[in-house]
Amino acid sequence: MLVALIRCTRLLYAVTANIIDYKWMFSRSYPAEQYTEEEVKELRRRDRRECHTRSSGRLFEALKRNAGIYVKLGQHISSIQALPKEWTEAMRPLQDQCYPTPIPKLDDMLRKDMGMSMDELFADFDPEPIGVASDFAHEAWNAEKVEADFAHLKGKTSLYIPEVLWAEKRCLVMEYIEGARVDDLKYLKDHHIDRNQVSQELAKIFSQMVYINGYFHADPHHGNLLIRPKAKNSTSPYKFDVVLLDHGQYFDIPHDLRVNYARFWLSLIAGNSPEVALERRKYAKLVANISDDMYPILETAITGRAGLEDPDLGEADGKRKSLLHLKNMNNDELDAIRTAMVEREGLIASIFSLLRNAPRRLVMILKLNDLQRALDLSLATTHGASRIFLIVARFCAFAVHEDDQQILRERRAKEGLTTDWIVDYVKEWYHFEVFYNGLRIVEWGMDARARAVKVLLWLKGLRERGWEGAFEVSAGLQT
Repeated sequence: MLVALIRCTRLLYAVTANIIDYKWMFSRSYPAEQYTEEEVKELRRRDRRECHTRSSGRLFEALKRNAGIYVKLGQHISSIQALPKEWTEAMRPLQDQCYPTPIPKLDDMLRKDMGMSMDELFADFDPEPIGVASDFAHEAWNAEKVEADFAHLKGKTSLYIPEVLWAEKRCLVMEYIEGARVDDLKYLKDHHIDRNQVSQELAKIFSQMVYINGYFHADPHHGNLLIRPKAKNSTSPYKFDVVLLDHGQYFDIPHDLRVNYARFWLSLIAGNSPEVALERRKYAKLVANISDDMYPILETAITGRAGLEDPDLGEADGKRKSLLHLKNMNNDELDAIRTAMVEREGLIASIFSLLRNAPRRLVMILKLNDLQRALDLSLATTHGASRIFLIVARFCAFAVHEDDQQILRERRAKEGLTTDWIVDYVKEWYHFEVFYNGLRIVEWGMDARARAVKVLLWLKGLRERGWEGAFEVSAGLQT
């Protein structure tokens, strides 16, 4: 109880100090007789960035010291594109909040657990770790389960799980995999790997886990994903394998949360209407107990977009604009939008409050969403910002279809084969087939466009930088 109180006090201090800091910063005035209009703009820009830096630093220290789930919240904040870069950069050190055990202690642990020293167990041992992990017997079980969950997709997925050689409570030996980070564009170019396909495969893998399997990796970040050329014994349909590491943390998703979240996601991509708006809020309450006033914050956390209705920001018609579509804006324009969101809606404090009070499984799902968006941007894909959203929507549609089919089966068992049942069955089947296959057609069109864009990039590089430059531009290494 005392520890919890200390953590809450530490967090409350950081949040309160940040609110005061922002209010003071936004209320600051610059007399017209002392400064020109350009000087005022530059001063406001400087003050905003300094305030972002101070405030993010306070929260970072509080999250780091609180540890546990607070670190996960910080990791989530680090990948929310709606936030100023000072915030996302400040939280990035939390992505790897784990430190290696000193070699003498590690050797002592092996003697106690295994009855042999490090030299006796291994012919060669590198004292410099390539990663850090811990809870090992459980990790081995998770790795076996996720491999079994994807077994029926052999030949249809690039996912590869390293083989577990042996595992104890504090000792785990796994297959060594050579590869690179999935967003290493030079590595992808050198091994002739299509970065668009990598992005799409990652979206498919995690969507399969969340919406179909109901059992997903709960610590997704760039360091836990490797890419390698397709191995000789691989069944990947592509020229590469996606290697998933660190299986220490997984979450199972209750059926109702999994299906309701899928329904919620589908409502987010539906056209705006009063009925759709009510449906969104209905499922927001079901999946996260979100009130109407907090709903816009949840939508921002999930999709990376926000309602920018300030005429000064060019949104006088009140339409939403996804931050994923703001790539062509310059830094000053983006900074103005993000800062206005902070000022007008208290976005940072609101998102943090939402994440702190939301079910932990939902927080981890949101983190997966952020990872997919961040990877799509870092891979400099050419298939369009909405491509991964269509993949997620297709998996959500299939999850909802399976649930609707189960409901219909239960109705038939209870009521028998009635005319109403047959009509409802045909309607559900028709709606699913049209929607699901319609998404696939749109995806094929986007993929064709993406290939054409890469060809144009190659030609542009050839014209401006020569033969080698053409491949670098096409691979996203140069602009």
